[in-house]
Amino acid sequence: MISVPAAPKRNTNTVMVHLFSLLSDATSRHFHMLNINFAAKCLSFRNYIGAIFGSDTVSTAESLRKIVF
Repeated sequence: MISVPAAPKRNTNTVMVHLFSLLSDATSRHFHMLNINFAAKCLSFRNYIGAIFGSDTVSTAESLRKIVF
């Protein structure tokens, strides 16, 4: 007969902290994706404006990248 050790008792507080950290990690990842999407929209809009007025779009992209990231 093989004896199986009982599962260690989990502290409810530890479980809640773990769930909270998972939730906050997912939320921060979600907002980071929103930030990237927003940056891409701003970048395409500013490139569009730059193409109309003839400004340098590469420097616009660089300045926007420095601000967002």
